[in-house]
Amino acid sequence: MIIELTGLPASGKTTIAKELRNHFDYEPTKITSRGELIWRNMVFITKYPLVSIRTLFYIFSNPVNPTILYYKFMNAFIQKNARYEKAKKMYRAVIDEGFFQNIYAIFEKTLSEKEILAYCLAMPKPDLLIILTPSKKELGEREVQRGYIARENLLAPEEIREWKDVAYKNHELFTSVIGKTSIPHIIHDTGHLEDLYRHVKEL
Repeated sequence: MIIELTGLPASGKTTIAKELRNHFDYEPTKITSRGELIWRNMVFITKYPLVSIRTLFYIFSNPVNPTILYYKFMNAFIQKNARYEKAKKMYRAVIDEGFFQNIYAIFEKTLSEKEILAYCLAMPKPDLLIILTPSKKELGEREVQRGYIARENLLAPEEIREWKDVAYKNHELFTSVIGKTSIPHIIHDTGHLEDLYRHVKEL
């Protein structure tokens, strides 16, 4: 059983993952060694060659600079492949930032509805996708609280602002079209947890 969390940086994914662990015994999926990272990637690529090829295409067709390209390859491809493959072997797993997080992590342009749907249909599906949707104000406050922002050591401030603007637009479109897919999901504003708990209990 796999629950995947996705949302903009600082949207509360780690907090919700802890809630799922404490209330429902869903274990966060973590890769603990380089050997495990390599092995699980080999297994995943063998099982899902088309997904792997498509993800690499998205990564290399959305370059920024060599540092960001390497960052995307390691995090949006290598890490996510391994974590999904490990989660498949677990009884109850929660993936904090899985394949659907790549909608924010990979793309450097505002996507169309057709492009987002094509991406969603191509990726491996969790048993429940939880999309976190705090307001821009909440996101800003959480960034201040945690003391850092995404990509802050990889891009200039203006480049970060441009990327965040694109990510937010893609997030809004993603949440508006996810209902057109067959992916089991809940859109959660990170306020009240009762609806979230109800959906998890139904799994």
